[in-house]
Amino acid sequence: MKWEIVREIRNLQQPDSHAYWCKKCQSHCRFFHEEKEKRASELSALGPWIYAAILVCDECNEKVFMPSEAKSSFIKKTVLTLFVILLGSIVILGSIVILGLFSPFLGLIRSVIALLFLSIWPGMFLFHCYHKEYGAWKNWASKRARES
Repeated sequence: MKWEIVREIRNLQQPDSHAYWCKKCQSHCRFFHEEKEKRASELSALGPWIYAAILVCDECNEKVFMPSEAKSSFIKKTVLTLFVILLGSIVILGSIVILGLFSPFLGLIRSVIALLFLSIWPGMFLFHCYHKEYGAWKNWASKRARES
């Protein structure tokens, strides 16, 4: 099934966060279609796979996305990640108190290692989430803004 964007896009190279964008073509899309993507599912009654509908560029057959939706998704992931960091920090600080009572030096070493781990992996996760979709569009849009 072919879809056409309802809003007319006159210049596909002009940044618009509410228009579908293709990362591979590096431009907004006038035409795209829907495909089903096979994804792994855990403990699904329908089996080990589920199928999700995605929008695909007609020119290069890659997934397209709307930058405003990608930014919203990134913000939600950031809030969730910060909550996990906060919760983990509370657990680690609690372990410092408990382990520090029995072995102050060993408790401190374990806590420092845990805090380093807890601060590194969320940063890498957020960096990946940002640059996967929204960051790529944002870089492209800022280059276009500088050119005009």
